[in-house]
Amino acid sequence: MKIAPIATVAIPLFLAGCVAPISHTYFVPNPNDGKPVRSSSCGFLKNNENSLERKFGDFEITVTPQYFSNGKLVVNLFLRHPSPIIRFNPERVEVRETTQGVALAPVNVKTSSYGPDRSHPYTLSVTLFFPQTAPEINTLSVSLRQGALSVGDREITLEPFRFKQETSTDLFYASINC
Repeated sequence: MKIAPIATVAIPLFLAGCVAPISHTYFVPNPNDGKPVRSSSCGFLKNNENSLERKFGDFEITVTPQYFSNGKLVVNLFLRHPSPIIRFNPERVEVRETTQGVALAPVNVKTSSYGPDRSHPYTLSVTLFFPQTAPEINTLSVSLRQGALSVGDREITLEPFRFKQETSTDLFYASINC
């Protein structure tokens, strides 16, 4: 049995991963509120910039609202700084469905701190879990109210991060390289 011809075909297919057209609901970031960036290396081909990033010197924050596997809303915040002096109070984050003017209350919060990585030595990850699903949300804003964020001895106040919900058909790709 010759393994080389099989490996020549199988290995590239395995590394290439999976590509499939999928209809999905996601949040389009408002480019006036920061730089639209990807939330992951794999995912959707056209609609891949689903996060907003802002940089302030050596500090950066990225906000990504999305739907969890059970269809519920989650909002991820990633805060990066060269030293572990980020203080964050998730209770001071306000997530609002802006079309109806309704403030959303998280049912759970997960906070993780890790580092170093290649670009920033310390990262604080905060995930807010909400009971709302796609039909209940049209537009969304994420605001850090006073007392939500301090880096070192300075408090940081930020304008809201705004997003609009959209449903689209796109190519989804996944790979072991992601």
